[in-house]
Amino acid sequence: MQKTEGQINEAAKHSGVHRTTLYRLDSKILLYLQAAERIEVSMTSRLVLNRYQILKLLGEGGMGRVYLVRDLWKKPEEKPLPLALKFLPRQATAGEIASFKQEFEVLRQLNHPHLAQVYDFGFDAERNQHFFHFRIF
Repeated sequence: MQKTEGQINEAAKHSGVHRTTLYRLDSKILLYLQAAERIEVSMTSRLVLNRYQILKLLGEGGMGRVYLVRDLWKKPEEKPLPLALKFLPRQATAGEIASFKQEFEVLRQLNHPHLAQVYDFGFDAERNQHFFHFRIF
């Protein structure tokens, strides 16, 4: 991911930013990306409530992150469903938690082939985060 000497020199020439500054920025960006990667790797294969194994991050937005999960309580003969957990950020306010619960309640009442079917709402004390569990397409 780090830039080559030629790329740094070319960027310095076109941007007017000193090449030493560009090296520092490139190194910092690389460190941030590596840290984010370590955090994501530590999340994968992690268990939530001794039931859901996190497989990978599907996406993130203003209301949290969504992870693809495997339900370990499923019986082997049952057809595995593509499932996800949506986590609210740790620093969520009481109002955001209420909105998150409301989102879950609204989705629970709706039944349409193009809407996610939600199953349960929970709290992961280990991560100090609220989540809900739903089937994905």
